[in-house]
Amino acid sequence: MNFEQLANELLLDILEYLSAVDILRAFNQLNARFDTLLLTHYKTYHLNFRSVSKHDFRSFCQRDLPLIASRIISLTLSDNIETPNSINSFLSYGITFFQLNALRSIKIYHLRSSIVMQQLLIECHHFPHLTRLDFTDCSFKTEFQSISNQLNDLWKLPELISCHMDIDFHSEGSYAIHPSTISTSLQSLSIESYCYSCNDLNNLLRHTPSLQYLHILLRDDSDDDLSREFPVTSLTTVKLSAYMSPMTLTTILKHIPKLRCLTVTTDEVNMNGHDWEEIIVKYLPRLKQFHLKMIFRLEDYDNKEQRVDDLLNSFRTQFWLGEHQWFVRCDWNCCEQCDKNNVYLYTLPYAFDFYSVHRANIKSKSTRHVDNDDSSYDNVRTIGYEVIPTSDRILPFFRFKNLHYLDVHLPFDENLILIVPELERLISLQVSTHRLDYEFDAQKQLQALLNRAPYLTSLTFKYWSLPWSEQKPPYDCFNKSIRQLGLQDIDQEYNSKECMQLCHSSIGKQCQVLAIAVENRHNILELIEGMSNLRTLNVVCRDDIWRMKNDENEISSSSNDELTDWLRQSLSSICTIIRHDELVRDSKQNCFQPIHLWF
Repeated sequence: MNFEQLANELLLDILEYLSAVDILRAFNQLNARFDTLLLTHYKTYHLNFRSVSKHDFRSFCQRDLPLIASRIISLTLSDNIETPNSINSFLSYGITFFQLNALRSIKIYHLRSSIVMQQLLIECHHFPHLTRLDFTDCSFKTEFQSISNQLNDLWKLPELISCHMDIDFHSEGSYAIHPSTISTSLQSLSIESYCYSCNDLNNLLRHTPSLQYLHILLRDDSDDDLSREFPVTSLTTVKLSAYMSPMTLTTILKHIPKLRCLTVTTDEVNMNGHDWEEIIVKYLPRLKQFHLKMIFRLEDYDNKEQRVDDLLNSFRTQFWLGEHQWFVRCDWNCCEQCDKNNVYLYTLPYAFDFYSVHRANIKSKSTRHVDNDDSSYDNVRTIGYEVIPTSDRILPFFRFKNLHYLDVHLPFDENLILIVPELERLISLQVSTHRLDYEFDAQKQLQALLNRAPYLTSLTFKYWSLPWSEQKPPYDCFNKSIRQLGLQDIDQEYNSKECMQLCHSSIGKQCQVLAIAVENRHNILELIEGMSNLRTLNVVCRDDIWRMKNDENEISSSSNDELTDWLRQSLSSICTIIRHDELVRDSKQNCFQPIHLWF
């Protein structure tokens, strides 16, 4: 049986797993039957532009978008390296948000334009059925107060249930979300990049009475009134990053009696197992899940191992080990340079996304009797591994089976293979080198990792320094799944010969998204012409006069962006060319602003 012989009901079920862009590119105008399925019977479309070529984006917006606008229920837009300026481009195609009257979910990633942000926030009020709104890794350097006021107005949306705001205003002060309207619909709220005081949180909860999930950062404030009555909340799940006194933290937690799941990250909050036990017993009677990560910063004269023993003993009561079977572990001696006096305490299984391994003689103890449970670190998705090879071995209980992101220094030792036995879920790998005086086979080590990562999509080289080697990465390494390559953080730019070597390498031929530093502007054209699958290029050019002075603020070039003008004259008019606001530095602290090309 071939695909077209399937019943319409089965075809419609299959289409639910595909993006709208892929569906219409593959099946629209294929034949009358599929046209009827797509434009009559298929009722809901999920529109995701996070990873799409400029050609497909433009074709879809011009040809297909008007046909399905009234049936789009979710929209995802991103201004990252893969689709630069796509959010503004989407708005420029003439589809007004009034036409997207079925829209229920909007997700915005990596937005940097305050003008576009304000337009989006205004348009949100025109969607009668909007229930979910996500802003992830968005950052604005202007219009702080205006954007903040518009975010406050989101509490007026009548059906908004979930809101995630990862927004950086680059400013200390009052630019944050302080709603003045009560929302009875909002049930899930995540606010990152801003620390709320106790008083701020009080106000937030009073204006969000139906809230069930909250993720927020908390801090102490001299104006906090701990005697002020907190509202009765319906919160059942709370995720906190707390930078405050134990008294303030206790004041907050005792007003959330319905809490069933609590995740807390603290830094220099002096609380032990007895303190947490008292809070949970007195104020959180319904708590079923408790995840904790604490950092204790000791003095040079402190006995770290004795401090660890005291901490662990406070978690060895009947409450922790018998009643709840909540176990904790302490790590120390993680890094001799940056945090030699830090003790890290966390509950098991480890419930946090990131784990860092700095050195091979890390020490660890836990309250668990059998300390080799491989499932303890199954939640970890990102590892930073910066261990210089030594004869020491990492303890065998560290196991990370579900890694998505790995940041590793070369050369690595056999311990990396021990703690990461499987890389089948790895999608992003970043490699760098220590400044070593001895030679090692970098290509062999890198290829060993690539051979174990069959679904790797992104490979980035950072801080690369091999004094005995004149060859630049990615060498002759091979991995058929890689489509994104990062070479921009390397101190040495690529010349014409090296660009050609990259174009003819196996990874270069399949690369779709490239970040790189080049010697001159003509190298940009060589890469575009030589890499047949390339659709996005993020480039720093050494002969670019549009650069930043060492004071990081004043632009030393003229007001005219000469290089982007030259590229527009040299490339097709359908190519998007924009100057990004991020900075890339070389070893002399010269600052460059990359150019993003999407074609």
